[in-house]
Amino acid sequence: MNNQKPYIVKFSGGRSSAMMLMRLLESNQLNPKRGDIVIFNNTSAEHPATYEFTRQMKKLTEEQYNIPFFWIEYQTYEDSSGTYQWSRKPTYRLTNDQPYSEQNKNGYRCKGEVFEEMISLGGFLPSMVSRICTVTMKIFITNAFLSDWFAQNKASKD
Repeated sequence: MNNQKPYIVKFSGGRSSAMMLMRLLESNQLNPKRGDIVIFNNTSAEHPATYEFTRQMKKLTEEQYNIPFFWIEYQTYEDSSGTYQWSRKPTYRLTNDQPYSEQNKNGYRCKGEVFEEMISLGGFLPSMVSRICTVTMKIFITNAFLSDWFAQNKASKD
């Protein structure tokens, strides 16, 4: 039995993360059988060229190397958790690689909606002192997604 943990590659849509991903792919360091995956955290405030480049990298990663490439973004939901008072809770949303529209409800948001939703829940703007963008839109939702992803995969292997 292989006890090696899967590799999780974070792709930002920029040149450095693309170079890292390409080196890992071309040197066969990523293995779909081990459960390796790539994750892109959409902030909804990326340049249109970044979305196009990310779409191309997703296609290459999945089609040529058979490594899943997930496109996720922050979102909130209403919850009462058994109380009589509703509150908004943060979570993530798994999207496809095309922009959101009435015809594509599972598409990614690209007009600042994710960023605005994060600010709305937190009640303040990010700054150099308070890096809520990184913590909220990237670290938190990646951890939530990975918890769900690995829980599902563990259950299917048992």
